[in-house]
Amino acid sequence: MGSEILERANASTEKILANVSASQLTLASPCASWQVRDVVNHIVGNNFWFEGITLNGVAPERPDNAGPDETGGDYVGRFMDGSARAVAGFASAGDKIVDLGFAQMPASVFVLMASADQFVHGWDLAKATGQSTDLDPDLATDLLGFYQQAIPNEARGPDPVAAFGPAVTTNSTDPVVQLVAYSGRTP
Repeated sequence: MGSEILERANASTEKILANVSASQLTLASPCASWQVRDVVNHIVGNNFWFEGITLNGVAPERPDNAGPDETGGDYVGRFMDGSARAVAGFASAGDKIVDLGFAQMPASVFVLMASADQFVHGWDLAKATGQSTDLDPDLATDLLGFYQQAIPNEARGPDPVAAFGPAVTTNSTDPVVQLVAYSGRTP
């Protein structure tokens, strides 16, 4: 898998983001410490952060994992611009080792992490704003496999202290539900 997985994840999230109105920005999100506004800022900022990492090999400073406030402008357009830049960055990075500050890994592995984050946060926006959470099951299956290998128990804990909440048990066979539950969200 190369940059196309991020392209697919961002395309899914873009469809949801395009239906998030300014009046919904203060709604609670499945990320307990974030409102919709925070999720929007995060996913828009992610793409530019990913681009910086792939181009420079080192993660740009990003305090508290937040991007600048994008919600006062054309956040969909900014997301699309950043997405194109991030996808191009990963396409050119190949297996280049990147330093994320908390870990070093090949860009070809980091693209899976980036894609999962964008896709799951797209689900967060859909859930928070009453949109369909019926997302791409094939993409969810690929990302679930990555998460199952990559998320150590040490990365789990209460929001906002840990990157992931405790895995949520589900009997669902839907890979999207399994993915969000594994990432610590209640489907």
